[in-house]
Amino acid sequence: CAFADDGSLWVGSNLFDASQVYRVDRWDDPEHAEVTPFANLGVGFSETLAVRGDAFYRMSDTGGAPSLMARFRCAR
Repeated sequence: CAFADDGSLWVGSNLFDASQVYRVDRWDDPEHAEVTPFANLGVGFSETLAVRGDAFYRMSDTGGAPSLMARFRCAR
């Protein structure tokens, strides 16, 4: 997961969930948190996510060096 500059929470899954990215609203109150699918963003076996502005960075674990990374620009 990653927090964006604006404090929003973004969660990325791996290949078993098609590299889906989710937005989590009301994350500071887990009982009432709302998870919304955002987009399938990934390359290879996506393992981690970084968010900055309107850019999402997905890093992959390919079991070798260098691992794959992709940058996506998305309108939120």
